[in-house]
Amino acid sequence: MTNTKQEQNYNNKVTEIVRVKQVISERPVAYETTITSSVLAKQLGIKEIGDEAQEVLLVVALSTKNQINAIHRVFTGSINQSVAHPREIFRSALLNNAARILIYHNHPSGDVYHRKLISSLQKNYLK
Repeated sequence: MTNTKQEQNYNNKVTEIVRVKQVISERPVAYETTITSSVLAKQLGIKEIGDEAQEVLLVVALSTKNQINAIHRVFTGSINQSVAHPREIFRSALLNNAARILIYHNHPSGDVYHRKLISSLQKNYLK
C-alpha cells in the first residue's frame, strides 16, 4: 500500500494543543438563582434573549447544583437564521466546567414554527 506525499507529511507531524483561551467579562446582573424548574429556566431565557432583533443561540452552563457558571452567546445570526455547530456549544460547556447546559434559541420574527430548522438542529445536537 502506497501513501501519498500529503499522507506521509501528515503522519510525521504531531500537533499539540497548548492553550484554549477564554475571555471572561463580568455581567452587570448577578445570577445567584439556582435553576430549580423549567419555569425559572424559561424566565432566564426570556430575560437574556427575549427581545433580541436577531436570532441568538445562547448556552447557560450549570454546576452540579444547577447554579449558573456562565452564560455564553454562542452565535448571533440574522433576522431569520442562526447557524451554530454543536462543537461551539460543547466548547462553551467544557470551558465553563458545566455539569449541565441549557440551550436557548429565539425567534425574533415571531414565527416559532420553523419545523425544518428546529428538526435539523435537534438531529445535529443529538449525534
